[in-house]
Amino acid sequence: MESSAIDLAEELIRDALPSVVARALAAPEIVSGVEQAGLDPDALRRQVLAATDEVVRPASRALETFRQAALAEQQWRGAAEPTEHSSRPGLRPLGLTQARAEWEHIVHEDGVLPMLRRIINEALEPLQWTTLTVESAPGLVTLRDSSCIVDTSSTKRFRAVVNQLPSGAIGLAGPRGAGKTTLIEQHLGQTGRPLTMFVSAPVQYEPREFVLHLYATLCRAVLARYGEEPHVRTSSEARHNRWINTRLLLTALTMSVAAVVCVILVVGWTPLLHDPKAFGAHVRNGSLLPSGLLVLMVMAIVATVGVRRSQDWQSRVFGRPTAALVETAGQRLRQIRFLQTNTVGWSGKLALPMKMEAGWTRSTQQAERPRTHPEIVTELCEFLAEVVAVNHGNPSVIVAIDELDKIESAEQAQCFVNEIKSVFGARRTQFLVSVSEDALASFERRGLAVRDAFDSAFDEIVRIDHLTLADSYLLLRGRVLGVPEPFLCLAHCMSGGLARDVLRVTRSMVALVEAEAEADTDANADPSLDAVCRALVREDVQRKSHAFQLAVGGLTTTEDTTDFLRALRSLRADAALLCAALPALNPRGQVGGEPFDRLRRQSAAHAYHCATLLEVFDRSLDKDRTARGRDDPADPGSFDALAGARQAIAVHPRLAWVMLDDFRKAWGLPAVSI
Repeated sequence: MESSAIDLAEELIRDALPSVVARALAAPEIVSGVEQAGLDPDALRRQVLAATDEVVRPASRALETFRQAALAEQQWRGAAEPTEHSSRPGLRPLGLTQARAEWEHIVHEDGVLPMLRRIINEALEPLQWTTLTVESAPGLVTLRDSSCIVDTSSTKRFRAVVNQLPSGAIGLAGPRGAGKTTLIEQHLGQTGRPLTMFVSAPVQYEPREFVLHLYATLCRAVLARYGEEPHVRTSSEARHNRWINTRLLLTALTMSVAAVVCVILVVGWTPLLHDPKAFGAHVRNGSLLPSGLLVLMVMAIVATVGVRRSQDWQSRVFGRPTAALVETAGQRLRQIRFLQTNTVGWSGKLALPMKMEAGWTRSTQQAERPRTHPEIVTELCEFLAEVVAVNHGNPSVIVAIDELDKIESAEQAQCFVNEIKSVFGARRTQFLVSVSEDALASFERRGLAVRDAFDSAFDEIVRIDHLTLADSYLLLRGRVLGVPEPFLCLAHCMSGGLARDVLRVTRSMVALVEAEAEADTDANADPSLDAVCRALVREDVQRKSHAFQLAVGGLTTTEDTTDFLRALRSLRADAALLCAALPALNPRGQVGGEPFDRLRRQSAAHAYHCATLLEVFDRSLDKDRTARGRDDPADPGSFDALAGARQAIAVHPRLAWVMLDDFRKAWGLPAVSI
């Protein structure tokens, strides 16, 4: 039956993929791009269908869900038997139609459309090199999905590491916005059999509460995976149920005979046969009550034992391994906050013929009891072992812990990892943890005299780097059609190669085109490169100036801080004005103390970078100059170097300034010295 479910999944790909491709080719965005590029839709369709493995890869987990739903459907149709009161063979499992629709949606959005956009963009040569004409970009709406992932050297190394280490802890380090969370989510989405969990680390240092949350999340994941599996009653179970009913009927008849025998022993044959009035007197005075109660008690005990033995036998023969795991998960989920205590004792009395007395009472209480951190960790590891024993595969469980890099200080992050790292040793369990770059630096210093929690906790830490210009090209060409190359370069340089910001800048460009189209009816009034760059720089300067002003507001007010705030408020999206404001932002020879000096250096470097953008991305940027900034990433005058300067502003503003000087010299622009 498993092989037939796999065949059905392959049939889904064979039958449904052509309709998905046809729906994508009919999208207005694709139709317009095909017409502009002069491509043949039939040739496009054949090209996409020839790359079936690539376009269905983002939906691998949805395909596994479809396989499971197909297996349940086959069980319902073939292995089920009519119930006692209905000719229908049990309750039909739901989800097959929903699973197919989900698979088709993921393949359409994350597989077919990105491939079509890349093919069209390769064939589409912009008619106006420095004019943006894109008015709609549906692919830029969603920020976090598998189509955001670009196959860079970092992502390839990450996939290699997760395949090599099915157990243990793997860290992902990199700047915020580099795509660590998206990469983890894509890996979880492409994993079929393992039980997956995704949790976020607390911003405050709370290891005990986090492990408790992780424990509860694991229980809920087990219940979600196995708790609602459709149960199909097979013919063997039906025969066993009939045997149980027959056995209970025979037990009842036997107890009835035993009751009659007890009555005869107490009363005798004579009152029953010859003196009914005497028998009535026995009933009225209660002399038969002890015997009747004794018979009823024996009947209840026998029936209970018989039913429990039958249930135990049925559980051993027909029970699924996951049934006990589901029951355990529910119990442990309740026990995370409450401890159930049972008190059992004997009390009361029952008068029997032989002066016997018996009684039974039971009470149940629920009381909160704080659990210690070692207790929680131990129970979590034990339950992980139970899950691994049932859920086959290697890894059997994947736990993703996100946002560990957002804990306030590196010291707290180390303490946090030190508290939870004992969980990382669970067998056939893979932990994916997003960590800070400080953790990566500590891990890379392993083997030296100084060791810390990161060194001992992680088996490997993979750095997720910023995107290169080629990576940004690949990302955007899978998300939007018809963006000229200079605008792609502008998005890369202004974002610093952060995947999230690359998409944000491009969305702002498209929004600017839409706003111009609404404000001006002239069809030839599309935004030029210098107009788009000026609008983006204006918005960026306003936001950063506001952020710097808020930061200075928390410092002691002095004459220097006042002059600095005045300089910030005078900034405009003009290259000459920005360069003229640099001495006021960071005066030579003045020392205001940290963190004020750092704010001044950062603000000046940011203004210097914005001025450089305005001087480079204008109408004079032709194909030859664009090729110069694109072809050699190691050149100080490359667009990758300009994006690298943007990256360095927050960490090392002095380095950013030097990189900007080198870039400007390579482009024949005057360097500014302060």
